[in-house]
Amino acid sequence: MLVRGLRRGSPEQIRVWADVYRVLPALGGGSLGLTLLTGLYLLAVDGPQPWMVVALVTVVLIGVLGAWSGIRLRDAVRAAAAQPASTDVQRALREWRFPVSNRLRIALLVGILALMVFRPDLVGSIAAISVAIGLGVIWCIPVLDRSSRASGASSPRDRG
Repeated sequence: MLVRGLRRGSPEQIRVWADVYRVLPALGGGSLGLTLLTGLYLLAVDGPQPWMVVALVTVVLIGVLGAWSGIRLRDAVRAAAAQPASTDVQRALREWRFPVSNRLRIALLVGILALMVFRPDLVGSIAAISVAIGLGVIWCIPVLDRSSRASGASSPRDRG
């Protein structure tokens, strides 16, 4: 939603979205930290259950994916606030990594929810997260396809 607002907004709206973005890293980092702390508490109280360990590792993976796109998004938001009409800024905001990161993180969250509901053993936990990753990758294919068509024949990996 933030990236969409930055791409489609007027210069004034872009500056408002840039102001909104300033609080998002703190909220995201705080929620990730709180999630990790409650997960560690559950591990300490109930003892390590396989699904808990896999869920905590998955939460860390979600944080890594968020940082992977978030650092680039922070730079794009700063540039958009300074030069809203710049074609370089608009190109950066259309980068494939933002929707890919969002979709993969959502898929992983659904996988964690499945772990919390079904509480499988280690093999089942790894299978559930693997399925979530697979579905997330499938969900990302249209984004990557659009991105490759928009930029010619090069792949997202070629564009950094």
